Amino acid sequence: KGGSQLSIWHELAVCSSDLKGGSQLSIWHELAVAFCLMMVIEGILPFIAPQRWRKMVQMIAEVDDRNMRTMGLISMLIGTGVLYLIN
Repeated sequence: KGGSQLSIWHELAVCSSDLKGGSQLSIWHELAVAFCLMMVIEGILPFIAPQRWRKMVQMIAEVDDRNMRTMGLISMLIGTGVLYLIN
């Protein structure tokens, strides 16, 4: 059963031809890689400085919804801009 699940995942992540004649990983594989990198980056601060991370989380919990949404929007816009520049 576990092998068939791996097989399904492998099928989702198989390489397909791109316009240049090379190969590129499927979107599912790219999303999985991005998610894993996000998890690694998110885990760095709690691993290195757990006390500081706790204090930061407490401070973030006190931010009102409007400011939190503004910070989220700014973060998404910066991320989109950087992706645009990279690609």
